[in-house]
Amino acid sequence: MLGGFLPKGQASFGLQTQDTSLFNHMKGTHSIGSRDEDGYVSTSSSESVAAVFVLGKPSAYVYKIHVTPNLIDTVGTLGKYSEFDEESEWAALGGIKYEQIVSWRPLNGRKLGTTTKNKDYDKAKYGLAVNGGVQYQLAGFPPNHEAWDEEPWKDHKPSKRHIGKRPGSVLIS
Repeated sequence: MLGGFLPKGQASFGLQTQDTSLFNHMKGTHSIGSRDEDGYVSTSSSESVAAVFVLGKPSAYVYKIHVTPNLIDTVGTLGKYSEFDEESEWAALGGIKYEQIVSWRPLNGRKLGTTTKNKDYDKAKYGLAVNGGVQYQLAGFPPNHEAWDEEPWKDHKPSKRHIGKRPGSVLIS
């Protein structure tokens, strides 16, 4: 299998970080880059937004990726606490596999080039997949954040038995 996209600081697929907080992920993107301990890869449902993110890089491409359940609606999950609504972000928990990339287009200056289809796209595996939608349990606000006292997040507030774990932590075995 060829590459794909992994969260920074992660060497292979499968969740390898305890920090699955979308709030932390959002806070780490102020400089258009995520923190190394972050468990997400940023994507956008807007081709023009995606192009802005790679604008000016020496080798820039915009990828069309088929959704999967690990693609979480960041804006919907964080609601009024989302700072980047205009980015239409879907955060890919644990990364994006190469075989789920449908196609890509080079960005030449400010113009998108011709589409190249990924011959390794696995339509049988991903063709009917759906996104993960809104996942309030992954919001991961800090312990004393006001959101924990509001709907819809208050039902997902970490309990006392989770003290000492990072906000938004999940265990996957």
